[in-house]
Amino acid sequence: MSWWQKMFSAEPKAAAPAVTSEQPIFAFQRRIAYQSSDELAQRLQASESAVKVYVDRVMQAANDFWKKQERGPGRLVTLVVALKPGAQVRYWLESEPSGLDPAQIRELCELLSQVPPPLVVKGPVAFGIQATLWDATGPEENWPTLPREWARASVGLSLRVPDEVLAMIWPD
Repeated sequence: MSWWQKMFSAEPKAAAPAVTSEQPIFAFQRRIAYQSSDELAQRLQASESAVKVYVDRVMQAANDFWKKQERGPGRLVTLVVALKPGAQVRYWLESEPSGLDPAQIRELCELLSQVPPPLVVKGPVAFGIQATLWDATGPEENWPTLPREWARASVGLSLRVPDEVLAMIWPD
């Protein structure tokens, strides 16, 4: 199994990034890939350690953000990361049950966009980070898998993720 497959496996608690020694508010559960490990390896021109450092920094920034917010009810959260050539990055945050403040989501995504992304070539890369927020619990099937914006853009269409979806909602 390649490191891409290991890194983006759907196994619960697989290779969780180190956030801090204390219990995180935004706790990693698993990563999900939206493309094959071969395509990821071709497009993501960074070492395994550089990608892990990037994900760790994103998780740390998200955890630090949520620590400063008023505690809410537990949520199952999927943070979707899309990277494009030219150091472009965009984030989406989906939760179940829904109800996170859109202003908080915007603020978090703006904060995360300050984390330097790894080098991407030959097309976009997208993956999801599934986490619990405020000690949420629930079965794996309750986690959101795709951003609602992606789903709305794809209604009635058969679009390749991430290439065709991102071309529609995040054109160059």
